[in-house]
Amino acid sequence: MAPWRDELQYYNFKHPTFFKYFFILTCPFTCCCVFAYCYIHPPAFYMCGNAARDAQQRKLKKMSAINFEHRGRTVNRRNSLSVGKPTGLCTRLLRKKTSSQLESPLTRLPPELRAMIFELAMIDTGAVYIHTVRKYSAKFDRLRGLASDSEPGHPPDLSDCSPHLRPLDAGTTALLSTCRLFYSEALPILYRRPRFIFNTLGDLIAFSLITPKTHLRLIHSICIDCHIFRISGLTPLRPDPVGSFANVVQAMEGLQTVFLAFNVSTPSRGGFLLPSAMMGEALKFFNAARKETAARCTVHLMLYDGREVRYETVEKGGGVELEGVVLS
Repeated sequence: MAPWRDELQYYNFKHPTFFKYFFILTCPFTCCCVFAYCYIHPPAFYMCGNAARDAQQRKLKKMSAINFEHRGRTVNRRNSLSVGKPTGLCTRLLRKKTSSQLESPLTRLPPELRAMIFELAMIDTGAVYIHTVRKYSAKFDRLRGLASDSEPGHPPDLSDCSPHLRPLDAGTTALLSTCRLFYSEALPILYRRPRFIFNTLGDLIAFSLITPKTHLRLIHSICIDCHIFRISGLTPLRPDPVGSFANVVQAMEGLQTVFLAFNVSTPSRGGFLLPSAMMGEALKFFNAARKETAARCTVHLMLYDGREVRYETVEKGGGVELEGVVLS
């Protein structure tokens, strides 16, 4: 859970009208309210131009991160409740009538053939690209999944994959809502077979927050392609991005492949790290992935500059941590 000050900022950001009327109705306490408002929203008179826009973007990112946490608690609480048969008279009378599962021709097929059909119906590319987007009129970021026709190569430059990305078909997951039998058989296929590609570490953390923990355990392969200079700004609520990444990997108990790719090229604006510092930051994530995964998992680490691979290694999970390595 976020600090209480961030929670106040979140509710003020989400319900601005409520707080405006609250301040009006509490006129005798205006001074106290103004003090509280200034504490929640520190004035930034010194900011102008790009600095003000950057501060607004950081605030929007923080509010979106809190919103993902709240949605995650709701999702996991909803999935923890048991689903029983309705007992109320009105509920039973208004309930939709469903056909028996045994009447479906699909249920008469062997489970092996049904699994092949489910895989062809839901997974047509083998990879899903997940990133955060924001609509113009929306307050918070949301996750969007795209079908990737090609997985990242060596180096895994996702810009080359962008022409091959397309929105997931609306019928991709419609099969899961037909009946409980198909849901229980098709859900593991949906999470185990494809590789989940994340554009940033923040996208991975947001995905883990709003995905039920039982579903996270089914994931077998993840890929993260991140610019080394953006790591510090990806998790505004967490001062330790490595610890947050380790918690996500620990929740994915079924992982068999973890692919970490870091772009170490110097950004066009600001920031400079020595090669040893770049390698140190990358090794923190690499060692965290090896520590939190089982011995059956393979952890890949790659550092690249443009189209040139600077360093690459592959290790099994549960091994000894690596120390410093010199970039080529």
